[in-house]
Amino acid sequence: MAKTEVRALMQDAKMGKATQQLYAQFFYRIVDIVNIFHLDNVILASFSPYQFRVGGDYFGKFYNHFLQTLHPFKGFLFSAGEFSDVNSDWGITFSLYSNESIFPHNEKVNVCEFNQGAIQNLFTKEIRTVNKENSLNEWIKSNQKLNKDDKLLGADKDFTAVTSAIKPVKPNDRAVYYSDAIGYMYFIGNDVEHSDTAVSLFSTLFKSQHGIVINQSNLIPSLVSFAIRRSANFQWFNGKDAFYIDKDISNNLLSNRAFISDCLIFSLSQYRSSYQSSLGINSIPEGYPEIDNYWFYLPSSIMSKLYGNIKVSDETRTLFSQEFRRAKSSEDTPIVKLLNSFGVKFLLSDDSLIEIELSKESSLTNEATNMLNVMIELFNKTWKYRELAVKGHPEWSLERFDAGFNQMYRLMTQMIDDGD
Repeated sequence: MAKTEVRALMQDAKMGKATQQLYAQFFYRIVDIVNIFHLDNVILASFSPYQFRVGGDYFGKFYNHFLQTLHPFKGFLFSAGEFSDVNSDWGITFSLYSNESIFPHNEKVNVCEFNQGAIQNLFTKEIRTVNKENSLNEWIKSNQKLNKDDKLLGADKDFTAVTSAIKPVKPNDRAVYYSDAIGYMYFIGNDVEHSDTAVSLFSTLFKSQHGIVINQSNLIPSLVSFAIRRSANFQWFNGKDAFYIDKDISNNLLSNRAFISDCLIFSLSQYRSSYQSSLGINSIPEGYPEIDNYWFYLPSSIMSKLYGNIKVSDETRTLFSQEFRRAKSSEDTPIVKLLNSFGVKFLLSDDSLIEIELSKESSLTNEATNMLNVMIELFNKTWKYRELAVKGHPEWSLERFDAGFNQMYRLMTQMIDDGD
């Protein structure tokens, strides 16, 4: 964050979060000089990231201010790696801006690379400005309904936060969560670049926050947004691009049951970003509540049957007995109910293996069905190793009947031999 006199001027002019960026401060001062001295026939040539032209919550107010004086009319985009000792994962534009109408406003740039001493044009790209109200995070929030009566306070130890799937921590005193929450989505920005590192799902509040509480009201938009961002193919030439949604796109997405089912299964099975978990007494900080996993995708009735028949040692019998009672008294999660609405039925075979059965009207695509079968296979293969995991890694909380995909995957990859 660049704290300068120009930043103070930008803050007075309510330029938003763009005040934190030094190059935006330079642009602001240039615009200021052009306006103060009534300069005409101005052409500004600049190397810079193109993110400020995308707008959104971060740069929207600033770019609107910039365009009142200067507009782009020509430029090209290239990898920052063309400079010595600079990371090649992000793009830089060399663009020309003017305050003269003889140069028509043009947001298109040539995407280039330097090869054997020459500049090669790869393709033409249009830099699209996306307003805050058309961003995915605003779409999720616009569908969100939070009741103040459901509010939980970190200061009162009403809930437990996490920093990873299996690392519960004390929440900050000012942190707020909700009793009707299904989970929490860490969701920074609205750009492609952050989609790989700053979009994750949790079963409770992520301690650093910077995200969105998910409940029944915004569950579907959350699943869709998570899947869209996590599926993005980040390249140096698209990293600053922003996701766009409007009313028509929203209506089309929310009416496409097959697409929603794809997003649901995708969201439940992303090991690197889907951190749903159920954490119990062996890992929770003293004086804080256990974490239930409302993302769990298997029916409580099946889980109570499995726990009712499980054979474990005296050492762990108390833990598994508690989970049997908890499963028996628990309602199915919103995820199980959603899968049921998509025509998915879960069955328990005579040899205690879980299977799925799809109705003729099932909304699941072949791809979603295949992935759900893999998730079921993961459960079936790891079930008999639960007690071993509890003894070897009690902090994983794998005694919990609603242990999440991440917990089971951890058991599969770190404790079970490849031959099994």
